[in-house]
Amino acid sequence: MSVNDLYMSKKLDPLFTTFNCFKTLFQNTKQNCVMLMDKEGFVTEINTAFTNSFGYTNDEIIGKHFGILFTQEDRKRELPAQELFIFQYQEQKF
Repeated sequence: MSVNDLYMSKKLDPLFTTFNCFKTLFQNTKQNCVMLMDKEGFVTEINTAFTNSFGYTNDEIIGKHFGILFTQEDRKRELPAQELFIFQYQEQKF
């Protein structure tokens, strides 16, 4: 291991620790549904609590638009589009 490798491993360690904490919380929480999506609203990942609450498995929802979670009435009122707009606006702040 070079000096540079050792330096980089120490420098990046907090990032890996943070990522591992998030991953553990994401995978192991039983009460909090978590769904990750891209900027266009397509589901990229869900946790077990989400599956237990909504009944969708990874294969059924990954790659689908989050709008499928809304009722037909809400889709007619264009609520998914409104929620996506809010999501995109908030993302710009960070």
